[in-house]
Order: sequence, then C-alpha cells, then structure tokens
Amino acid sequence: MTIRIEAQPANLAGGFVCGDTKVALMDGHSLSIADLVEHLHRGVHHAVYAIQEDGSVQMARLLGARRMSHDMEVVEVTLDDGSVVHCTPTQAFLGADGQWVEARELHRGDALLTVVDPHLWTKGGLDPDLHARTDAQRHVVAVRPSPDRAVYTFDIDRANNLTHACGIILHD
Repeated sequence: MTIRIEAQPANLAGGFVCGDTKVALMDGHSLSIADLVEHLHRGVHHAVYAIQEDGSVQMARLLGARRMSHDMEVVEVTLDDGSVVHCTPTQAFLGADGQWVEARELHRGDALLTVVDPHLWTKGGLDPDLHARTDAQRHVVAVRPSPDRAVYTFDIDRANNLTHACGIILHD
C-alpha cells in the first residue's frame, strides 16, 4: 500500500494525550506517556515507531514528553479492538486515507491507519529489517466526553508522530 502523509498539516490546532496513553516501543513493549516522562527525567530514552511522509514506518527517538496542563477538556476515543485513547478534542489521529483527523471530528465507523506487527525484536534478537506494515485499519467505535484531567505532549526525532500500543498513529 502506497500512501503519502502530510507531516505537519497547517489545519491542525495541536492536541494532547492523557498520561494513560500507551506508546508502542521498538523493543516490543509499551509504556504510558506518564511512565515515559518519568523515564526521560531519569535520562532513559526510548525508540518508538513513527510513520514518515512516504508512508514507511521507521524507528524514531522519543526526544521529550511533558505534562502540559493539570485540567483540560478530554474526550475518550474507543476503537474496535477495545483500546481507548483519552485526549484533547484537537488531538490528531491518522486516517486510513493518510489525512490527519482531530478527535472531535471522528465518528463511529471511521477508519484509522494501523501499524501491523511493529516489532523489531524477533526470537530474542534485533531484526534489522522492519517488517511493520500500514495496510490494516482500526475503526472508531465511539467518541465521547471524559472528565477533565492532566494532558501531555511529546516530541519525536525526525517525525511528528508516534504509534499507540494498538497500532494507530497519533500526531505530536
């Protein structure tokens, strides 16, 4: 599947995710944004999956993550695999067509581009050929208000996005 991604769309207001948002790490694990912030404070950096403008999935370094506010408006985006993303209404998700869509614009049945099998670690060793594909989709089940809470932002090296533990892609 060939897809072109707009790396920094001008129409996005910029969004934030809640601390419980799980991020897929290159070592096959996932950690919450809140845990990643704690790791960064201790000097521990992690490699994540990011989608490039040409649609390829590549390793990127998480440069930073930080809490932006203690009390912001939050929505809950539920996906067909049961995953839930708590974020601000302006948080951008990558649609199946390669366009970024803010959470407040998502509707039941909308398809999101999904990274499939995004792990470099195979049989206990590092696989030099990243076999992640972006030819699958997750579907939105519901978007509803959630209680206000603390939100976080993240910075990714050479990319403006990262991959959630369920495979969907979130803009930074």
